[in-house]
Amino acid sequence: MNITIIHHFGLLGGGTLSCFDIASILSKQGNNVTVAISNPSKKTKEYMVKKQIKYRTDIPSMIELNYHNASRSSIKALVKFYSSKLNKWDWLSFFQKDDSDIIILNSIIQSPLINIVKKCGKKCICFVRETICGENNSYINAKLKNMMNRADAVVFLTEYDKKEWNLSLTKTYVIPDIVDPQKYLVKDIDKEDCYKISFLYLGGLNYVKGALDLLKAFKLLVEQYDCKLYVLGDTYEQFETPSFKMRLLHKKECEFRKCCISLIHEINKVSHDSVSIIGMTNDTSTWYSKSDVVVFPVKNVHQARPVYEAGFFSIPIIVPDYSNFDGIVENGKNGLRYKIDDIHDLYLCMKAFCDNPKLITECGYYNNRKTNKEHSFQVAEKCLCDLLRNII
Repeated sequence: MNITIIHHFGLLGGGTLSCFDIASILSKQGNNVTVAISNPSKKTKEYMVKKQIKYRTDIPSMIELNYHNASRSSIKALVKFYSSKLNKWDWLSFFQKDDSDIIILNSIIQSPLINIVKKCGKKCICFVRETICGENNSYINAKLKNMMNRADAVVFLTEYDKKEWNLSLTKTYVIPDIVDPQKYLVKDIDKEDCYKISFLYLGGLNYVKGALDLLKAFKLLVEQYDCKLYVLGDTYEQFETPSFKMRLLHKKECEFRKCCISLIHEINKVSHDSVSIIGMTNDTSTWYSKSDVVVFPVKNVHQARPVYEAGFFSIPIIVPDYSNFDGIVENGKNGLRYKIDDIHDLYLCMKAFCDNPKLITECGYYNNRKTNKEHSFQVAEKCLCDLLRNII
């Protein structure tokens, strides 16, 4: 079958990696798969070439409804959605010319495209990689649900998400995120001996990912222990010296980044440069291999990809006590959970690993077993095979 996967984000983040995992599995099953991606970065292009993923970038401007727990404004989401509807005819022409049998939308953000795909007589599958935001039946969520119910199938990452969205559509599936063993290679890397424990954070200088909460907790920790913190992800350098327009449109983001950078400098002055900003990288294996514990201090219910990636490297995880982590992070088994928005409790979880290195080994071992059992290529292959068979 000819399959096109639409992806809206050009950086090499978790959603992009998940998109490429799906493309690889479907290709392996003998399908002709193309990823249609918007403005891919140089690192993203290099990754697609390396993985032999067929792609195209000549896609129209996205019609999107960007509202979920990683986006903080319903007003902005609606304004952008209604203004982007002007691109409807470009997408209609795109799908009419595309020779695919199935169109996969790699995010709930793209759900406005479902109706256009269906008008072109093609099968449409929507992958929901985001958690529901706010009240289930709010105006904007009801709009999203109405769009998704028009798809031929909707795929969620967890049973929690499937239950929360509660679609009337009968063909809803759960296909967990995948950890590709060829992508994450455990490396024999010497750790920095001057540090007792190294922590890894992959959310960049982002409010929703909890960057400032983590830095505040880490500041308390380095007063007692020689620890290291690696910060991976988008550092939003465009906000370092923002233009007037950027300050106007992204005031909160600019101020948040400034607070994070200031606190990092403050910590590094008294702790031998214990915070290292790595930024965006397509070599996360190196940093997982150098680390002892992963911290995922999100401010809202959020998908848990770092949990599975940490598990592949036999590393435990620290997460807040949101209900969507039930069954994913078992407190004291494959990681630790702290009270939501409680910086001191986050500090205590980090301190617990510093005080008891044996806990790192035990939780890391269990997390590895859990990842291999629940997030292998074999699990996803079977689920995808069943999905395609049921919608054709």
